[in-house]
This record gives sequence, C-alpha cells and structure tokens, in this order.
Amino acid sequence: MRNKVLIIEDQQQIQNTLVKIFKNAGLEPISAFTVTEAQKAFFQHLREIQLIIVDGNLERERDTLPLVTKFRPLFDGVIVAISANPEINQELISRGCDLSGTKPHILEPIMQALKK
Repeated sequence: MRNKVLIIEDQQQIQNTLVKIFKNAGLEPISAFTVTEAQKAFFQHLREIQLIIVDGNLERERDTLPLVTKFRPLFDGVIVAISANPEINQELISRGCDLSGTKPHILEPIMQALKK
C-alpha cells in the first residue's frame, strides 16, 4: 500500500509542519534532510511512497535536481517542488516534478497532490 510521503527538506521547521499535515491526512511521512538520506529513503521505501516533496537546495544550491532526474523514471506518483526560488522550482519541473509551490506558499500544491 502506498501510504508514505518522502519529504526532502533541510529546514527543520518546514519538515515539522509537513510531518504534521501528512500525519493528520493518515499518511506516514519520511524525512530526509540531505541528498544521501533522500536517496536511501527513496530506494528503501519506493513501493510504499505515494508522494515526494522536494526542496531545491539542501547542502548546496540546486543539489536536488539530479535526484528528481534519477527518481522520475522509477516513480509514477506525484513529485512537488517547494523551493523559495521560483527559478529553481521551474528547473525541478523540467526535471520531472509535477507541481510546485514557492515557500512559504507551499500548502496549495501539496493539497492538490493529495487529491490526485
């Protein structure tokens, strides 16, 4: 059963907020703060992940772009880009994200993704 959400975000406050939202929606959040953690979690839980939330910058600027490129062919669920930089969100969309939201206005695309 796909009931997990992979949250790739380095800001603890945003992680905490998203974890609460997804738990309240009956989903199991998986937090990743680094590219390495994101890759490990993705491959460990691939068959159970319903949704991926991805920031554009974790340890370095634009370091999640290759992640989305790697994940997209293997993942048929929704991927939501949530960078504070609209240009990075557009790059993430071009790499395979389905929706985007600019921080701090990320709840609308996340709610859209939950409806899919």
